[in-house]
Amino acid sequence: MRRILARAVAVVTATALLSAASARADGVIPLPMEGSVRLAPIRAADPFGGPAHTFATYRSTLTIGARTLAVQCIKSLRIDGHQLGTIDPATGAFVPTTLEQAVADGMADNCGGGLPMTWIAVPARPGPIVTLDGGWFGPGITAVAIRDDGRWKPLPFTADGAFLVALPGGWAPEANDPMGLPMLPLVRVTASLCGPHARRDLLDVGDTTRTGACTLVSYWPARPQLTARAQRRRARRHRR
Repeated sequence: MRRILARAVAVVTATALLSAASARADGVIPLPMEGSVRLAPIRAADPFGGPAHTFATYRSTLTIGARTLAVQCIKSLRIDGHQLGTIDPATGAFVPTTLEQAVADGMADNCGGGLPMTWIAVPARPGPIVTLDGGWFGPGITAVAIRDDGRWKPLPFTADGAFLVALPGGWAPEANDPMGLPMLPLVRVTASLCGPHARRDLLDVGDTTRTGACTLVSYWPARPQLTARAQRRRARRHRR
C-alpha cells in the first residue's frame, strides 16, 4: 500500500506542470542549477512525533523530446533542530545531510513550469503513513488556512507564499479515489488583488473566487461541486 501511495500522489495545479515522478519514468532527471537551491523557512510538525518536515526548492530544466523547459522543483526533507536530514526508509533513523547533498540526485517530489504549485507526497518511512500537503504560491499571499473539524485553522506561510502541513494517514487530492483514500482537507489561500504584489493571475488558476475589490481566495484541492462552475467562469472571462 505504501509503495502504491508513494508513486501515486505527486500533484501540481499550475499550467504546463510536469510531475517529477513522470519525468523520472521517462529517464529525465531535473538536476538542480548551481546556486538555485533554497531551504523553505517553514516547519510542519510530524503527526507521530518525528523530526519536523520542511522542503527545499531549486531551479532546473527538463528536456522532453526536442523541447527544454525551465522548471521549479520541490523536495521534501526533515529537520531536527537546526540539522537537516532524511529518514532511512528501512530503519526510520534520522540521517543528517547538507542542503546540497539532499537535492543532488534530482529526485524531486514535484517540478512545475511556474507558480503557483500545489503538491502532496508520501515520504518513505517505516511505521504509520504521513501525507505532506504543500503549496508555493509566490508573493501577495495574506493568509492560509486548512479546514479541520468544520472550522478554518490558520497555517503558517512564508513571504513567498509557501505552506506545508503533515497529515496522518493516506489522502488523495480528488474525491472518489480508486484506492478509497479520503480527499485532502481543503486549504484556503487568501491573496491580494491590489498593491505591488497583486495576484490577478490566480483568478485563472484552479478553484479561485474574488471576494472583494482587493482580495481573492483560492482553494486546494478544488471543491468537487464547484469545479465545473469555476471552469465556466474562467471561460466567460477569456471571451470578454
